[in-house]
Amino acid sequence: MAIKEKELEAAFYMKPEEIVDFFKQKGLKTSFNWHEVYEDAHAKAFTVAKMTELDLLSDTKKLLERAIENGESFSTFKKDAKKLFSQKGWSGFKELKDPKTGEIIKAELGTPRRMKLIYDCNMNSAYAVGRYREMLEEIDVAPIWVFKTMADGRERPAHAAMHDKAYRADDTFWLVFIPPLDWGCRCYVINLTKYQAEQLGIKVESTDGKIKPSIVIVDGKEMPTQTYTFESAGKIINLTPGAGWGTNLGVKGWGIDVQAWNKVEGLPEQIKYNFIAKMAENPHKKEAYTTWVENIFKNGFKNTLQEKTLTWIQPELFQKIDKTPSSPIVVIQNDQIGHSGMHKQAAQALTKEEYLQIYNIVNKPDEVYWDYTNSKWKQIAFIHKIPNSNKCIKVCVRFNQKSKRKEIKYPISRVTTIGKVNYYNLSTGKDYKKIE
Repeated sequence: MAIKEKELEAAFYMKPEEIVDFFKQKGLKTSFNWHEVYEDAHAKAFTVAKMTELDLLSDTKKLLERAIENGESFSTFKKDAKKLFSQKGWSGFKELKDPKTGEIIKAELGTPRRMKLIYDCNMNSAYAVGRYREMLEEIDVAPIWVFKTMADGRERPAHAAMHDKAYRADDTFWLVFIPPLDWGCRCYVINLTKYQAEQLGIKVESTDGKIKPSIVIVDGKEMPTQTYTFESAGKIINLTPGAGWGTNLGVKGWGIDVQAWNKVEGLPEQIKYNFIAKMAENPHKKEAYTTWVENIFKNGFKNTLQEKTLTWIQPELFQKIDKTPSSPIVVIQNDQIGHSGMHKQAAQALTKEEYLQIYNIVNKPDEVYWDYTNSKWKQIAFIHKIPNSNKCIKVCVRFNQKSKRKEIKYPISRVTTIGKVNYYNLSTGKDYKKIE
């Protein structure tokens, strides 16, 4: 049954502060092919395909920031972008050499069609983040989220089949399938109270067991994504995000984890710990962490004070240590890679392969201890026993710390030390107490 109440289309034309903040928080990354900036980059980096000059990338980002902040039309953006692209020699069609393959290809650069794609893609993505945050604010009163299309016959078939399908806000569906789900996607989400859903005849479904890992092929390369399989009008439908779109931008944008926690913290324990479990199982966090570490080792360590959410503490452990940390969110900073992966003494240093295990060590540790080695702080140690060795990897997480980024005011739980230590000394030492 179609929803008859106002469709909240105004959400796409509003000016919430968080939309502007999200866009300004994006980093800058140059890329010859857009799909090289995959998954996490939609929330952490702004990339326009085939732009290879940082100054042009920066200028384009500023134009889009201004468009979002001032609610500018596409015609205004197009006029300014056309002038910028012309000045920088980034317009029309050109033959470019792929820096990785050496192949010469004919690339579409700053054409009117491409400028509209740039504008629509980034405006829709930024507005989607703002809408997601608003719905989180209302999750206790409006926990039913409904997938919507523009219903004008121009939707992708799988997207059209999703129109008016509803799921609870804590359904894992929303970790992957919050629109936009592909280039030019105009779908969106509205939230309803339970009463509204009942009055409108909305059936709330569950995606448990219906979302599976899958692969999309881009330029001959396999890219991991996920597919949701469901039935509509007697047909089996497979909903798969376009390459690079299989992610909820709001979940990955910095600070959204904290905002989600602030909202769910005061709710009943069953709901709260259910939510923590969903966030701890977010597959994109591991993928994003792996890519992050690979890039740091590939490009060399630079202490840029970059922070990212590593994961959420599993609910079973968080219940045992509740009231000590301000939240279950664990943040890691890139200076830890330099400290533990590159600059430590050989006996304590981690290899890249071991460093890639840190996500799993915190998410599913062999053991966890209260760490009393520094009486000034409340901290715990996540332990991974190294097979056939008397050593273990210790990841120390310190609670209620200030971020090194001055604009972040709320306290965080931060990874402070990582290294290899003697397991026997740790497990029997007076400075550690195992959390059973």
